[in-house]
Amino acid sequence: MPAKRKINLGALIYGFGHHPGSWLLPNVPKNAAIDINYHKKLAQIAERGTLDFLFYADGLAFSDPGRRGRVPKATNKLEPITLITALSGATSHLGFIATVSTSYSEPYNVARQLASADHISGGRIGWNVVTTDDQEAAGNFGGLAIPPDERYARARE
Repeated sequence: MPAKRKINLGALIYGFGHHPGSWLLPNVPKNAAIDINYHKKLAQIAERGTLDFLFYADGLAFSDPGRRGRVPKATNKLEPITLITALSGATSHLGFIATVSTSYSEPYNVARQLASADHISGGRIGWNVVTTDDQEAAGNFGGLAIPPDERYARARE
């Protein structure tokens, strides 16, 4: 008899909605993206709904909507590792995944932050590893975008 297979279900969460203009709707709380109580409520709803995890993306800069056809990234949001650590205290078994770019974060600090969050949460933290190629983000860190080979070598570290 084949082993039972399990599908893990999660949700990508933005406090203001997924459409770039959703914050303009009258029924959307204007400060939802930075309101910890709003995020706690969403996490508790997700846990009651038996989701396995919530995923929090991150961006290191506003982006030009014309670049590669993307919509602007919202930066009015809480930093993901801090947020998921706080949310783990408001839930008992829901997992959390945070995006952390290796391009502009020191490997030791990333490991320390994620290990701390994982310890505090009782082992419920995951990491979405990304490399950042945005010139907009590079400017926030005082330089030019990092070449691909260098970005991926840093991510492997």
